Amino acid sequence: MEKDDGKRRQVLSLVEMLKIRLDYVNIDKNTKVQLELHQRNNIMFLYRELGMAIDCNQAFKATHLSGLLKGLLERKVNPDLRFQYKKINEAIHELESQL
Repeated sequence: MEKDDGKRRQVLSLVEMLKIRLDYVNIDKNTKVQLELHQRNNIMFLYRELGMAIDCNQAFKATHLSGLLKGLLERKVNPDLRFQYKKINEAIHELESQL
């Protein structure tokens, strides 16, 4: 159980780190594309829901939210954030295997 808690905390800290970094990515320097307000709100909503799903050990819901988040990030955010997403996704899959 302690190992599960450690993994859950690791995933949640990755989610939090991504959320904080997203706050500072208003404009992608390469393309000068600003995230639309509703897109940012959707992303932030998904982060909150993903965090709660992970915290409550809801692996199926976490995986679904993770997929939705990936779709938004792939369309709107720079490659560095996509790499961070990949780390979250790997951690979620590892967490699923422990449930």
